[in-house]
Amino acid sequence: MKGMSHPDPRPDSIRIAVAQLNSVVGDLEGNTGRALEMVGEAAAAGADVVVLPEMTLTGYPPEDLVLKPGFIADVRASLEKFAAGTGRTVAVVGFADGDDLGGKVAGLAEDVAGIGYFNGVWNAVAVCAEGKVFGTYHKRHLPNYDVFDELRHFRPGHQALALFAIGGVPVGVTLCEGSWIPDGPVTQLARGGARVVLNINGSPFRVGKRLVREGVIAERVSESGIPVVYVNLVGGQDELVFDGGSFVVSPGADGPAVSARCESFAESLDVFDVELAPIRPALDAYPTTFVTPAHAAPRSPIPAPMHQRLEPNAERWATLVLGVRDYVRKSGFTDVCVGLSGGVDSSIVAAIGVDAPRAEHVHGVVRPSR
Repeated sequence: MKGMSHPDPRPDSIRIAVAQLNSVVGDLEGNTGRALEMVGEAAAAGADVVVLPEMTLTGYPPEDLVLKPGFIADVRASLEKFAAGTGRTVAVVGFADGDDLGGKVAGLAEDVAGIGYFNGVWNAVAVCAEGKVFGTYHKRHLPNYDVFDELRHFRPGHQALALFAIGGVPVGVTLCEGSWIPDGPVTQLARGGARVVLNINGSPFRVGKRLVREGVIAERVSESGIPVVYVNLVGGQDELVFDGGSFVVSPGADGPAVSARCESFAESLDVFDVELAPIRPALDAYPTTFVTPAHAAPRSPIPAPMHQRLEPNAERWATLVLGVRDYVRKSGFTDVCVGLSGGVDSSIVAAIGVDAPRAEHVHGVVRPSR
């Protein structure tokens, strides 16, 4: 392993902190500060690595903010500030990465499959520890369907795949859509010697989406034979609601199964141990950057959380409440007014308001009717 002079004790687990952060688009200072708070909490709990969601530092989706060279320069400064606040607990964090700020970011465009995309900015993840950035990974597969418009805002990554030795464990890092590709980055990293893959996401809610996510990741685990940690963003952003619900799928004798499931619709930090699959010979030779050594002494295991899925109607209600709450909060409002006609529609809207900004901030206005 590159730069590795320590013996490999081949640990059988890795202690992971899953940080479901509710970022605000464009609030680099606030997002960075909250992310560092979670890193501190994870370090205090003895985590080997804390994993934060896609575009943590910028908020997601940043949309046309990434077309501004000054914004990308500020993001880089925020990443450096974030990295400076890390210690032995490794932090994996999403951000927008720019290349050649004086040139490419200033407005060049290329064409991929007939669709123009902005050249010079990547949807990226950084691996940070001990006050510095050890490496980055650029999102290879950019979604351009439904609510996603990433070919407009980002260029696809083309770096060679690489591993990071965290707590003595060879770890792969991927971004969102890459985990949906059969025989894609997750499986390739496993062939290169990864014993676990950390996959960060900004996946918005839709009815039934959580079962779909878990099914797709189970397919990747079946292909790769190693656990995959799926960390998702949480919070409302304009018309989108990100539901969290991060989880781990691990291989087992009866096939892949969910071995951890975090809370949905809530900002949270969960620290637990992920059991690793037996070591297998690497089929591909990927460079590995040594970040932190394994713990010298055995540790008492920390069990994984296993939150139950919400019922469909409970999911819908939680989505509405979180979306309204964050729209009000992130827009800088303090109170809301609801026009009450006495019918079901306005009564439901009022009830959502009571659950979101809270009753004392909701003002009902009675509308004349028969």
